[in-house]
Amino acid sequence: MKKMIAVLLTLICVAAFAVTCASADGGTWICPNCGDEVPDEYNFCPADATPRTTSNGSWPVWTLNGVNTRLKSSDDESKRYQSFFGPNRKNYHGAGAYKPYKVTSATALFSEGGYVLVDLSYRTVGRRIVYFQAGALTNTSVREETLTGHAARTSSSVQPYYGPGGVYDAVTDSNRAVILDANTSVSVFFETNGWVFAEFNCELGLIRAWLPVDSVY
Repeated sequence: MKKMIAVLLTLICVAAFAVTCASADGGTWICPNCGDEVPDEYNFCPADATPRTTSNGSWPVWTLNGVNTRLKSSDDESKRYQSFFGPNRKNYHGAGAYKPYKVTSATALFSEGGYVLVDLSYRTVGRRIVYFQAGALTNTSVREETLTGHAARTSSSVQPYYGPGGVYDAVTDSNRAVILDANTSVSVFFETNGWVFAEFNCELGLIRAWLPVDSVY
């Protein structure tokens, strides 16, 4: 009887909590609240993962891993590689141009249609997650993604960031803070570490950036 109760409690726990993804060794996902392991072939939650309950219950939760990469070196120290706020240079605003020798670290996260999302640390600005064309990078051996947007709105005025947390730079326009008004329409792709990666229009035009999860619904 005790064994049957223990099994039943385990099943209840998995049903309630296994949808929350947490990275573990070997590309395995664990239930953070009960420890039951759920095998998964990916290094992060895929777009079609069962979503964790969020403020509107629609988007997935990812843990982002990646591979080390670099901007391709050049004999010309003035050489810069243009980045973008999305995987298309025509539709998305530029997110800065970067010289390879000033990059202190770079992690390729995933690719989308010839562009790679890169977590970049740069000497003169800070830390930013931006898109580069794949040809600008030395290592692009990451998973190809097609992101699905989930309609949401901002619950209050909020400043977007270049990454999921205060260690990343805030998004600015000519050194002025970019601020989204309350009730701004956004399209949320996924959540990680209490932040959502979302697409929206602002004074810069169409961009993808990060917002605190409690600022959207």
